[in-house]
Amino acid sequence: MEDFAWITNTITHLVLDAPENRLIDFGGQRIFDTPLVGVADGDDPLFEEFQKVVSPRHLQPRAFLKRISPESKDLTPVSVIVWVLPFATEVRRSNRVQNMPSKLYSLARNNGGALIYNISSKLSEKMHERGIAAASPISTSEYDTFRMPEFTFSSTWSAPLGVS
Repeated sequence: MEDFAWITNTITHLVLDAPENRLIDFGGQRIFDTPLVGVADGDDPLFEEFQKVVSPRHLQPRAFLKRISPESKDLTPVSVIVWVLPFATEVRRSNRVQNMPSKLYSLARNNGGALIYNISSKLSEKMHERGIAAASPISTSEYDTFRMPEFTFSSTWSAPLGVS
């Protein structure tokens, strides 16, 4: 993907500059450090495995992008932008020698969901501004989380953003 450097830089700034990446109760402590960013081929057969190991309801990147962004129906390739948000050093340290999750870790984990939602939505908007067809599954009605006996916690999507 030719825009990889721009995408990585954009995600990094969205994470590090976001107010949702700070815990007010802990003096503005950062929740996440610099994200790790990658791009996957949206047509990789590995995505079919998600329907076996995550849930049969798991969406396929190309099919999802076609439903949400009809203008992308004939575009190739389809890519999936993936990021990992590593907890900040203090969050990790706080959780080391305890039988239960630390208070700092628990707050960071719970507040992290809002950040992920906002990053996904903002990145999708910024990509549209650049003329790139993009869809953020987590911010659509297509996204769902649920419990299944054989999969425990499941969702219809595991990667943050599909683009073409």
